[in-house]
Amino acid sequence: MPLRCYNIKTLGFLLILAGSVQAQEFIILNDSLALKSERLDVKMGSLLMGKIKKFSFGDYTIISSKAGGSSGSEKSNLFGTKTESRSTKKLSFVLSSSADTVSVDAESTSVDQSQHQFELTPGLTTGTEQTLAEYNNLLAVITIHGDSSTGWRLIFGSGRVAAKDNAKYETVLTNGVRDIWLTQATSNKDFDFTKPFWFMGKVPAMGFEFNENGQFLCAVQYIGGGSMAAMNPKGCKVWMHRKPNSKMKLVLAAAMTTLLLMQSPASPVH
Repeated sequence: MPLRCYNIKTLGFLLILAGSVQAQEFIILNDSLALKSERLDVKMGSLLMGKIKKFSFGDYTIISSKAGGSSGSEKSNLFGTKTESRSTKKLSFVLSSSADTVSVDAESTSVDQSQHQFELTPGLTTGTEQTLAEYNNLLAVITIHGDSSTGWRLIFGSGRVAAKDNAKYETVLTNGVRDIWLTQATSNKDFDFTKPFWFMGKVPAMGFEFNENGQFLCAVQYIGGGSMAAMNPKGCKVWMHRKPNSKMKLVLAAAMTTLLLMQSPASPVH
């Protein structure tokens, strides 16, 4: 069952409404990844003067960063019965390990299309209030320092059309030769995100697994299981397979860092 698509601020608010903190849950991992990886705690750090401070997990640390701020716009038809709002957020950072460093330049765009009532006379309206569609896109360019010949791109796209009431995702980490696909992972695969007021129940942990030709390389959990636990940075986790070499692990770590910073409600960037 695909996850329902919400922008991060909306999702965070809905999860706060869900109630008290539940026991920590983790996403369900592929068996091979679960056996051959170590779960790493994420220190989300803080945002100070437009810079991310003290973000790290395992051997990986952000050593410099710049939150480029956000911008937004809105347009509507003549009578204001249909509107489209668009927001853009930019972020750049340098992630370091004991062996190498990488630079990441990321930009996310969210688009919400809505329908509104039209007032014919005072107290008499026509039409309905509803969200017609939601789209979220993220592009991150990952460059290994001293190795300009190989650049990686994290491409994340999701969308939900109200008439279909489900979300579609297409997410890949690629260098033009290798494609590493990201698949949704939760702590409860049977959880129904299409049910009305789904957020009022016990919400499962959410994240992604990175899969290249059937080999699961790593996983990131950007929302912890429970309710208010989703807003707790301690709910963010990372799993890294032991097989990839140090440079590939750094690229994977950079992609997971991007998702944590741009997708998690607990991120200091939000």
